[in-house]
Amino acid sequence: METCMQSSFFLKFLSPGIDDNAPNFRLREWPPTAEQPVTLDSDGFVLNRYSDSTWDISHHCNRAYRLHFRDAAHLRVQKVSPENGALFRLCLAWWWWGPHAVSRARELEARFRALRPIFELCTQHRISADRFHRFPKLIALYKAALKPSQAATAVRLLHDVFEARNDLGFILATREQIAELIVEIPTHVKVQTPYVPPRIWQLLAIRTNEIIEEFHEHSDEFSKVFLANVHARISNGAAASTPINEYSGVVRAMRRWLNDHCDGRFPVNTISAYASLVSLCCHVQIVLYSLMRVEEAWCLPLDCFITEKDSTGELVFSVRGDSTKTVLDGDARWIVAESVGSAVSAAQKIARLRLKAGQATGVLGPDADAADAPLFPRSYEPWSTGSGRSLAPFLKIRHAAQELNRELRRYKIFADNELMITDEDFEISRLMNPMINPEIFAVGKRWPLAWHQLRRTGAVNMHASGLVSDASIQYELKHTHAAMSRYYGRGHHLLSGNLNYKTKQDYLRTMYEMLARGFASLRNDTYVSPYGSEHKRRILSMTSAREHTQLLKEAKKGTIAYREHLLGGCTNPLPCDKGGFESVAACGSEGSPCEWLLYDKRRLPRYRELLGDIESRVRNATPGEPLHNALTVQERAVRAAIKICEDQDAA
Repeated sequence: METCMQSSFFLKFLSPGIDDNAPNFRLREWPPTAEQPVTLDSDGFVLNRYSDSTWDISHHCNRAYRLHFRDAAHLRVQKVSPENGALFRLCLAWWWWGPHAVSRARELEARFRALRPIFELCTQHRISADRFHRFPKLIALYKAALKPSQAATAVRLLHDVFEARNDLGFILATREQIAELIVEIPTHVKVQTPYVPPRIWQLLAIRTNEIIEEFHEHSDEFSKVFLANVHARISNGAAASTPINEYSGVVRAMRRWLNDHCDGRFPVNTISAYASLVSLCCHVQIVLYSLMRVEEAWCLPLDCFITEKDSTGELVFSVRGDSTKTVLDGDARWIVAESVGSAVSAAQKIARLRLKAGQATGVLGPDADAADAPLFPRSYEPWSTGSGRSLAPFLKIRHAAQELNRELRRYKIFADNELMITDEDFEISRLMNPMINPEIFAVGKRWPLAWHQLRRTGAVNMHASGLVSDASIQYELKHTHAAMSRYYGRGHHLLSGNLNYKTKQDYLRTMYEMLARGFASLRNDTYVSPYGSEHKRRILSMTSAREHTQLLKEAKKGTIAYREHLLGGCTNPLPCDKGGFESVAACGSEGSPCEWLLYDKRRLPRYRELLGDIESRVRNATPGEPLHNALTVQERAVRAAIKICEDQDAA
């Protein structure tokens, strides 16, 4: 057992309660001891230790994530043997604490799922996973079961294990076997998310809004029956309830939208079913009119809806929340239609009722209904059951949003024939997606609605309208580059008849290549940061030792950013509101240059030429006027660039 280098083996993600002093923050021995703390609860107490058969990482990623190794002695069927469970834990420990550990806790769950089939397969055939590479027939079975969409992840993880072989003490596959896997697995063809035909999109929008508006009409009645049953159950025991039939508006809505019950009776759990229906419709409305990702809408706070006035006096409506993918922002905004306010209001009413139920049962504390509570909390009704109840006291830890098509089928929102694909529906969708799966999307079949379809359809419609700029769509989708939004809206030209497909394809390929080459060039010594070489190293750290082909992939994914402008290169991954590639005033003036700016020393002659031009224009401008002030700021920015580059050359 070796003592770990304290500078290498520690958690590399941010999480509430995690700091240098947390018991699970630093790994002091490798391999970890059986008692090594792995996860903590919200109060900072150890939740799981290294030898546990389950690691619950929920508190570190605000989502219900449990890693079940399936090697516990008490299990009737052990999917993973104790020996293979020990090897599996070692791999996960390497990714949890090691030098190249995960940057987000939820990434460990994805790696866990990707690697588990190997350990289960080895257990099934009664061999140790560290000998997996010695059994070609077993490897062939693994390859046959591996989906093309999972191959890239599998290759990356197998390579990680191979590279860490000296620390782990074993490998799962040799370098040659990994190379064979790359060659033999069919290329995964990514098909653009299906475009929802206008008829079905409108039907979904109208019907969900209808349910919300009907709820508003009898929301006071529903609040009474909900709270009456909560108090009856708490006061009088498990069988107590208040008759729902006394509330005519609620009964009418339940009969219309909930699946039929025997003899027209409405047991107490129909209250929860109706509340969940309204919340689902609110969730749909928010996604439809904001282009949010489903998880972003699912995690909105209670006070998310904002009404403001713009400079012209017009009302602007938006929702605020966390943007979680390509643009990470804890207070992001999405512009929405005014009707979203009605959906948020209905969701707030349901949420507050459920939070009150949680407080009444003692599961939640008195401050549970604060403004930052979830807009879509879990069910806290005393008659509800389900998995994950141990996590119920923790408001922010909930299951993920459920699959949309399955949720819609739980209710009588649509008759089966309403979502049947017509000839016109199919032709429009195929126009947007030539590679649409004919086995799933065919005339006469029910359209399988999915959350991501709503986002993509909205983006296509925005592009096709010609009324929304690329920059606005980029902001709404929370993409790091306008090109990502253009790709996302691929197919809009088939609606608007603007850009030839081949031309667009060539444009995108060339744009990504230029982006990758430009970003790679920033590593050269000719580029300097106004904050020193260490700062430059940090902002470019993700590109170290990467070849152009890899950078090209990163460019296509939107994980790198590069814009060339007068002062050199800009690496800001977010949309810049300063206009840096049009004006250098905001990039390098006032003694505090932009943190994303890199000067190009090769441009010193141009800087001096630019300075001379600006000085000439300053002399001809009237002092005190906006033009003179703007030119003066630009003059200071260029002088700062010249000084820093000259100082670097002198050094």
